[in-house]
Amino acid sequence: MVYAKLKNTQDNKTKKAINRFKTESIQMAKLKSSIRFLLKCRKAKIIPKFIQNITKLDYIFTIDNHIPKHIKHVLDRHKDFFHSKILSILIKLKHDILSEKDKQLKRTKTQLSQRMQKEDATVFFESEQHLTITRPKHWRNTQESKFEQLRSERNIKVIQKHNNNKHWLVNKTNKEFPQDVEALLGKGPKFALPISKSTFPLFKCIADGEELVQSVKNKEKQESARTKLSLLIKDTLTRHKGNTTDLAINDTVERTRKFLSKNKDIIILNADKGNVTVAMEKKDYRSRMDNLLGDLKTYRILRQDPTLRLQTKNHYLVDKLYKLGLINKKEKYKMTTHTALSSRIYGLPKVHKDNMPLRPIVQ
Repeated sequence: MVYAKLKNTQDNKTKKAINRFKTESIQMAKLKSSIRFLLKCRKAKIIPKFIQNITKLDYIFTIDNHIPKHIKHVLDRHKDFFHSKILSILIKLKHDILSEKDKQLKRTKTQLSQRMQKEDATVFFESEQHLTITRPKHWRNTQESKFEQLRSERNIKVIQKHNNNKHWLVNKTNKEFPQDVEALLGKGPKFALPISKSTFPLFKCIADGEELVQSVKNKEKQESARTKLSLLIKDTLTRHKGNTTDLAINDTVERTRKFLSKNKDIIILNADKGNVTVAMEKKDYRSRMDNLLGDLKTYRILRQDPTLRLQTKNHYLVDKLYKLGLINKKEKYKMTTHTALSSRIYGLPKVHKDNMPLRPIVQ
């Protein structure tokens, strides 16, 4: 409405300047939104699809319908480097264009200020400032959705790399897990997460490494091994950079934590057999455990916790063995405890059986 009212009271040159200012403002907003998206991609080491499509040349290296493994590894490495460079050059180019557009917009603004009355110019520029705030919301939402899709695809590709299309997560809940979260949980508790500089166990590496070095009897080989160890640790601390795989795994771990914190009614367990991870609802798990412990033929309810009594009895027997000279002082201290805890029970789902009963584990 502001544009329409102003146009009716201005001459043709001013109308053209108003249209030009509007067009340039939209171009500036789109350019800023595009730069934000590309910078976000570069920080997360994600390559947009339009850049990936530049190097679809796999057919050149295809022999008998497949690419040799050693060639594919080298090709992927060079493509990653090339894509990263293209992304950086594109960001720089768009920054340069943005700078030129900004100068052009300022010139148009100056021309309008000179041609229009002061009140009209104030109303016009206030309206335009409001539009520059509200206009990019749609583009931002679209690009945010595009970024999330790219990130999810990248994470799934990395996490599922060695899964061989086997389902390692059994979902017994009514909720649908995101694909990358499902793939990560399916890796199981033995899956090693990347180590960053902040979490690198320096003192443990030195202690464990020195213990191995001391096992070498030859003094010259021992010194050589110690030097190699120190250089390896130094190289890890100074040159370690998070690669795409590490970023994808850490990102998926964070997304998994957020998903589980939002769905606190879900419990993640290891299966009894098959190296499978099971997702259950906490209500279902507790109900099954209550039924298991409710079997009075197997279990009985105790009125008091016998832990302290058993600890005292243990101390008496250990002290008696020490006085008889059957154990030494060091063995006595090993067998004595003042922080005994009662046993805990939990259940492991038997996914290979009907109705998935729980196997009780006491420790």
